[in-house]
Amino acid sequence: MRTELRILDEAGREVQAGQPGELLIGGPQVGLGYWKDPALTEARFPVIDGQRWYRSGDVVYRDANGLYQFLGRVDNQVKVRGYRVELGEIETHLREVCSSNTRAVGTASSEDCRPFAGRSSRRLSCVLQVLPISGVV
Repeated sequence: MRTELRILDEAGREVQAGQPGELLIGGPQVGLGYWKDPALTEARFPVIDGQRWYRSGDVVYRDANGLYQFLGRVDNQVKVRGYRVELGEIETHLREVCSSNTRAVGTASSEDCRPFAGRSSRRLSCVLQVLPISGVV
């Protein structure tokens, strides 16, 4: 058995070539689920037509050449230098620590941020609304 890929829309229907949807991965390498978390396992590892699939969270489409093109994520998770980062968690933490009203946290690619020759990197960026402290000029 080999690795299989499917692209499904929000209703769980397979999409046609050129249409975006979530990438699902199937095959012998797909795990059985999350340790002691049956609800998350059911959500992320659905059984479709008798086969277990992994919902990657990646939004993709299949182009005219049959290649999969990445469009983004279904959630606010990003990968920065190999670490998975939930942007909402950073926004929440900034609101608590800085007593600020965070407007947005995201990633930005930069030509100035190249730790290795020929490889671009992503770094976290955020926009804060700084409020003056009463009585301080």
